Amino acid sequence: MAVILLAALIAVRQADLPRGAGEVRAALDGLGPWAAAALLGTFVLRPLLLLPITPLWIAAGALLGWVEGTAFALAGTSLGAALGFAVARTFGRGWVEERLGSRLPRWTRMSDGEGLRTVLALQLTPVMPHDLINAMAGVSRMPYRAFALGSLLGTLPIIGVYAYVGQAVWSIPSSEFWAAMAILTTMTLLMLAWNRRQARRRAASLSARWEPIPEVEP
Repeated sequence: MAVILLAALIAVRQADLPRGAGEVRAALDGLGPWAAAALLGTFVLRPLLLLPITPLWIAAGALLGWVEGTAFALAGTSLGAALGFAVARTFGRGWVEERLGSRLPRWTRMSDGEGLRTVLALQLTPVMPHDLINAMAGVSRMPYRAFALGSLLGTLPIIGVYAYVGQAVWSIPSSEFWAAMAILTTMTLLMLAWNRRQARRRAASLSARWEPIPEVEP
């Protein structure tokens, strides 16, 4: 979906409709606070509408610029995540406990520190759906403060890069656009490498934990 939106933005840019971010900003200013309210409302209600979030990050950068787009998208993403967390906590937690009881998975009983680290790691996993992370945190006993902080720290660099890509669309085929694509590619590769390293560390830890204890001869 993000690729489709990016392709559409490029097509619009190549057609000179509009000619640049300045004209878009002027059009948005003409709409007054309704434009910002509509975009923020889309971010907040997006989890309930099952809409992908990456296109909104790109659109925020394209419409508002890198800095403002990043700040706006971060605020909207945080509010949407809070809504998804609240819905899962209100309607999903009891359902999970009723059916699993004492067999609840370990991740549902995470403390503050564990929850923060887990959410941060999941947010930095490129293939992990954003809404699934919110739902998993909601049905766990993780405190909201741990979830909110982990989500904020985990999504900030990703949102910043996608907003920069959105802003750079207006400058195709300048070096800014290719720099944005290079940064996006590098970030994705680094996140994949980091997750692979974490997976190996967890596997090594589990292997050491279950290593048989040698018998002591009498």
